[in-house]
Amino acid sequence: MISSPPIRTDERKRELLYSDTEQFPYVCFYRELDDSADRTVSWHWHPELEVDYVLEGEIEYQTMEKIVTVKAGELVFLNSNILHTVYAKNKQPGCKMYAHLFDISLLSGSYSSVFHQKYVLPVVRNTGLSVAGIFTGDERQEAMKADFLEAVRINEEKAFGYEFELRSRLSHLWILLLQRIQKLQIEAVRTNTMDVERIKEMLEYIHSHYHERLTLERIAESASISPRECARCFRRCIRTSPVNYLNRYRIQQAAQMLLDTPDSITTISENCGFSTGSYFGKAFHEIMGCTPSQYRKGRS
Repeated sequence: MISSPPIRTDERKRELLYSDTEQFPYVCFYRELDDSADRTVSWHWHPELEVDYVLEGEIEYQTMEKIVTVKAGELVFLNSNILHTVYAKNKQPGCKMYAHLFDISLLSGSYSSVFHQKYVLPVVRNTGLSVAGIFTGDERQEAMKADFLEAVRINEEKAFGYEFELRSRLSHLWILLLQRIQKLQIEAVRTNTMDVERIKEMLEYIHSHYHERLTLERIAESASISPRECARCFRRCIRTSPVNYLNRYRIQQAAQMLLDTPDSITTISENCGFSTGSYFGKAFHEIMGCTPSQYRKGRS
C-alpha cells in the first residue's frame, strides 16, 4: 500500500521526506486532503521534483507566481525548491491525490552527464517555471497519465528490480513533460529571488513564534525589512497579508491540537497565541466553518 504520512517540515518549511534519499532518492505518497486541517497543506518547499495526479475532486496548487486548478484525472508538475501550498478548491470534501517526488539525480545520474545538462538543468534553473498543469486530453497527456499510474503500481508492488522499472517510467514521463512545458519555459517570468528568501525567513519566524504576541513589526524585523515592505512581500509572494497568514496558521495548529490532545479549548486558544477565547472562536469559525467544539466532536 502506498504510504500517506503527514507532511513534516523543518523550521524553514522545507518538507522532510520519508525516504532514503542517499540510496534511492524517490518517494510516492497518497493523500486525502480531508485529513488536513482546513483541507489545506500549508506552505512548504522541497528540492525534489514533484508530479501529482488528482484522483478525486478539484485541487488548487498555489505558488508565488500563480494558482493552478487540477481536476480529477489531470496531472500537475511542481519544480524544485518552489514554495507552494495545496488545498481543496472551495474547501470541497473528498479530494484525493497521488504524488511522485524525486531528486534530479534519479533521472540524470552524474551532474556532468548529458541527461543532467540537457534535459534536467534547464528546467530546474528556470525559477519562473514553478508549476505546470497537464490538462489537455491529447495522446501525450494520456501517455503521461499511464506512466504515472504504472509507476504507482510498480512502487506499490516493489518486485525485484522495481527501482530500475520506476526510473524508466519516470524518465519516460519526464520526456513527455519536457515536450509539454517547452513553451511554458519560454514564457515564464522569473521570480525575484530576494522575495523568496525574505518570505521563507518570515514564514519560519511565524511558525516558530505563532504562540507569542506577534506584531507586523516583529515579523518584518525577522527579515530585516520595514513593516510596509513586509506587507508588500506577503502580497507579492503568497497573496495575503502577514496578519491573515498568521491567523490561518494559528487556526491550522489549533485544529490539529483539538484532534491530538485532550487540552481544553481555552488552553488551545492560549497556546496558539489568541488574546481571547471569543476571538479564537470567531476566527476558527471563519476559517473552518464550524466552532472548535464542533470540529473536535465531528472529527473524533
